[in-house]
Amino acid sequence: MGRVTQWLYRIAGVALVFGLTAGSTPLPSGSGQAPYVLAETAPHQVVRILLIGPPGAGKSTQAMRLATAYGVPSISTGQLLREAAAAPTAQGSDLKATLDRGDLVADDIVIALLKERLKKPDAANGWVLNGFPRTLMQALALDHLLVDAQQAASLVVALQVPEKVLVDRLVHRLVCPTCGRSYSAESSPPAKPGLCDADGATLVQRPEDGAKSAARRVEDQGRLNEEMKAYYGGRDMYLSVDGSQSVEAIQREIVKALKKRPG
Repeated sequence: MGRVTQWLYRIAGVALVFGLTAGSTPLPSGSGQAPYVLAETAPHQVVRILLIGPPGAGKSTQAMRLATAYGVPSISTGQLLREAAAAPTAQGSDLKATLDRGDLVADDIVIALLKERLKKPDAANGWVLNGFPRTLMQALALDHLLVDAQQAASLVVALQVPEKVLVDRLVHRLVCPTCGRSYSAESSPPAKPGLCDADGATLVQRPEDGAKSAARRVEDQGRLNEEMKAYYGGRDMYLSVDGSQSVEAIQREIVKALKKRPG
């Protein structure tokens, strides 16, 4: 994607953020800069990581490892939605119905849940955000949320994996319905077959991880990843990582990049 197109994304971003977040704290005026500029010039470093990439890229595995290494929470918007859907409230019932139908939840609801999660004490010193944002609109809303919260992302990590490898990973993926930990029936099975190492829950295969669904999801996400690259790719906190490497090699690359961040 050309430089002119990237700048168009960024210029449009300022206007879209205002539209998405009417009534919230306004963006700083006087410089004409998009909110990501503030994130790159924060006076001190904090470990706040955005892990983005297609399904099956290994985001959950890296999120848990990094969260443990730095003593910060791993936050998944999917998990936030599942927890909210389980609440005995009207919103919970609506969310459950939406998730049961397989429909997408509105971005404003996701952002609202994320905003409340980032206010919790365990996120005060940082976090690892697993798999969000997925779209340009979510990225714009997240940038504005972070400006409002006076927080700054330390690093945006984009995991890149060939489509064929992604589909194969998804088809063999098993997930813990309780904690969200992922396993591979072939490359990284649990210690006890069919049971989560962390909590002993019975592992499941998500319906969307079937062969046909997996191929379609990977193809769709490829287009969305181009949007993410256009939006984040020009920033010095953007890191593209070969996600087909070993889990350890990927983590070393991310930690090395964090050490180079200013502050």
